[in-house]
Amino acid sequence: FLHWALEIVRESVALGGYSQAFNELTAPLDRMVLAVVLHCHRALSRCSTVLVEMESSPWQKYFPDVEAREKSQRRLFRSILELREIVHAAYKGRDDVLRAGLSIEAHEVLARCLDELAASDDTLSSKEKSLRTFLANDWVTGFLDVQIDSQVILPLQVSNGQEYNKRISSAGGKKAMKELDSETKAIVAEYARLLDAPFILYCDNQRKWAETDAVRDREYEGDSSVKRLSTKYRADNAEKNKALAIRNSLSLRRTVTIANLINNPWLKDR
Repeated sequence: FLHWALEIVRESVALGGYSQAFNELTAPLDRMVLAVVLHCHRALSRCSTVLVEMESSPWQKYFPDVEAREKSQRRLFRSILELREIVHAAYKGRDDVLRAGLSIEAHEVLARCLDELAASDDTLSSKEKSLRTFLANDWVTGFLDVQIDSQVILPLQVSNGQEYNKRISSAGGKKAMKELDSETKAIVAEYARLLDAPFILYCDNQRKWAETDAVRDREYEGDSSVKRLSTKYRADNAEKNKALAIRNSLSLRRTVTIANLINNPWLKDR
């Protein structure tokens, strides 16, 4: 999705002739790019926590054997690699958005981290070391706090007029997050409306159909069928009980005759 969004942004910039972040042509996609980077930052910090817990605890605590722990660790590193590549792609493809949407300090730390990553040796033998170094950088381990502004949760690294090295960040990040929140609420409301509309139409059709003579005829036929079947059930049940009583009576008489024969086998009248 991120690569698709960056491609659309590049086409929009080529058509518009300017590449300013959050401009009229690219603002919705720019907000998505910023949101993706912020989500990756949160996910990377959690991956770091999971990795520390996994390596500092005995394998018996979470895994059935050592091999299962190693397999889970490899999966975790693959996830970290994918998240790092997403952040790097956003930085290379749309750094203007990150520069405008992040605070001055957060952007400088992120840029320094990614520039060092580009200059490092990322061969297969050093990939795990590179990922561990990336997890330990100040951007991943820092900027984890949030603040609430008008019921909108803003990550600490979003630009909101913060001062850093005698420079003040813009409020572009805060504005983008609020607009993204408004868009999200509008999308959810529209989705709910579209999802409810067919059901409301179905209920209305059922209500209209229920008021016709055909429904009343069906109800009358149903009541008649229920009464007929219940009467037949009661008659069948009575016949069954009658037959059962006759059978029990015959069995009882036969039992008494056999008992008398056993007690007095020389009895003539038997």
